[in-house]
Amino acid sequence: MNDQNTREPELHELNSQNNKKCEWLNVKDLSEYLPTHPARQTIYGWTSSKKIPFYKRGKNVFFNREEIDCWLHSSFRSKTIEEIELDAKNYKRRSL
Repeated sequence: MNDQNTREPELHELNSQNNKKCEWLNVKDLSEYLPTHPARQTIYGWTSSKKIPFYKRGKNVFFNREEIDCWLHSSFRSKTIEEIELDAKNYKRRSL
């Protein structure tokens, strides 16, 4: 039996426990969902270094789609020049 098939019942159980309010993804699903389609090893590296929100159940790793969306929006957005200048002004004021 492959690794994917052993996780399907757990994903179904997690989704049904939450009345479909949130959707759970496994590593393969997350790789397909993310715009860059990272390798599984990359995703496991992110979990190991706590760079991505995740849940662990036994040896299995799961991701909440809503939390992943928030993570994507917060981690990939670059500040505008105006925001950077404002941060610099605020930092300079605090230093005085």
